[in-house]
Amino acid sequence: MKAGQDNSGTAVAADKKGDFALAANTEASANVTGLAASTAYDIFVVAEDGSNNLTAVEKVDVTTPAAPDTTAPTFASGYPKTANVTHNAFDLLVKANENGKAYYIVLADGATAPSAAQVKAGQDNSGTAVAAD
Repeated sequence: MKAGQDNSGTAVAADKKGDFALAANTEASANVTGLAASTAYDIFVVAEDGSNNLTAVEKVDVTTPAAPDTTAPTFASGYPKTANVTHNAFDLLVKANENGKAYYIVLADGATAPSAAQVKAGQDNSGTAVAAD
């Protein structure tokens, strides 16, 4: 283990081995990077003192979580749309490919489209707050 090798003597990739200083009775940490998302790993750890005495090997199990979602949802074909339009109201129908939340603002016909961030904030294109529903 100290030499950075697996049980067959094969060298372990550099981003999956390392060492760091320890101080007696003080927690220390290492940031292990370069791992794959949604993957189980076995971590084998030994400690060494100043006289080169090694502890027994301890095994720690860890599973990395799924990678964060960085893709915006998409609207299903034909959405968003309106239904049940009356002289003073309508239903806004939205269907997307992910769970989440929909935001909307209603502006007069011909208004300049706001950014997505402005719609979420309830603002028109100029950053002015739109009256609440």
